[in-house]
Amino acid sequence: MNGRYEEFKIIETFTKQDWKEKLEATNGICPNCGKNVGIEHLQLDHIYPISKAEAGRIYKIDDIQPLCGSCNSKKGDRI
Repeated sequence: MNGRYEEFKIIETFTKQDWKEKLEATNGICPNCGKNVGIEHLQLDHIYPISKAEAGRIYKIDDIQPLCGSCNSKKGDRI
């Protein structure tokens, strides 16, 4: 667990397999911009940003999304 998770006391209930399946469902295409960047270049984005989450917030698989680096950077800490 990295420092941000510990600082915000974030709990994730999804597994690596859940995330892998979500990634594979995209076929490497960013669901936000539609660009084909390849599965290995999609990043995990918390739809409700960790920086805005209340302590102990539980993230389920539907609370995250794969985004390309550009879309993830543009989104920042917005919901």
